[in-house]
Amino acid sequence: MLYSQCLFFLNGDYIIMDKFRIIILTKKNLKPTSIGENVVCKSEVTKVSGKRIDFEVEVYKGSELVGAGKHIRFIINRSNFTEKLKS
Repeated sequence: MLYSQCLFFLNGDYIIMDKFRIIILTKKNLKPTSIGENVVCKSEVTKVSGKRIDFEVEVYKGSELVGAGKHIRFIINRSNFTEKLKS
C-alpha cells in the first residue's frame, strides 16, 4: 500500500512525514559518486528518548567518506495516529 508523503525543508533539515512516521534528516555530501557505484552506509543509534531515536550515518565509497548525516525518527502508534487523523 502506498501512502502519500510530505517532504519539506526546514532550518537546513529535510522533514519527511507519512501516516506512520516522522523522519528528520540532516545531510552533508562530501564527494560525488557516479550512478551505479557501490557505496556502504553505516549507521549507529546515538540516542533513544521516549519515542525519538537519533542516528549518526556515514556513507563510504571504498575507504573514502563521501557522505554523512543525522537521522531522527519518531515511533508512532499506528492505530492511535490513524484515529487522530480521522477526527
